[in-house]
Amino acid sequence: MNSPGPQNICSGALVTIPFSGSNNAVFNWTNDNPGIGLGTDGTGNLNFTAAPVTSPQTATITVTPRIGPCFGPPVSFTISVYPPPSAAIAGNTAICRGDTSMLSASGGSVFSWNTNQNSALIAVTPAASTTYTVTVSNAAGCSSSATVHITVNQPSTPVVLQQSSCNPVDTGVVV
Repeated sequence: MNSPGPQNICSGALVTIPFSGSNNAVFNWTNDNPGIGLGTDGTGNLNFTAAPVTSPQTATITVTPRIGPCFGPPVSFTISVYPPPSAAIAGNTAICRGDTSMLSASGGSVFSWNTNQNSALIAVTPAASTTYTVTVSNAAGCSSSATVHITVNQPSTPVVLQQSSCNPVDTGVVV
């Protein structure tokens, strides 16, 4: 049996790890940390939903193949379950037309905006009210998204009143 190697899994993900070996082999496994969402022991391939964790959890899985009364050498590998990042966006959400808002994303290490920008800090100058979304990922590849709506206020136009009068001294413009 070959080791599946280290597995990095996101909290809440469906996990399927098949084992392969000789025909008719039965795979008995043990797990030293049920906090990942997998029981402490079992037989066959691994199929489970990763636990909703708030901090990374790592388990060592040891698989022992068996054909009839004969056992093969045990193979161990790790499964690490990571919590999702908490995506957030900060920035000015109400601007005047022509102004720029600096939007700052946090909660992970990789950022992908719906503007095709890939940094934590972006500058936006929308002509009209617009919604921006960022997807934030962590080192394990787990992701979450946040959205912010920028309201663009149009500048006010001054009202000019023209007054007329029969008196020649009363000419001019009143604002």
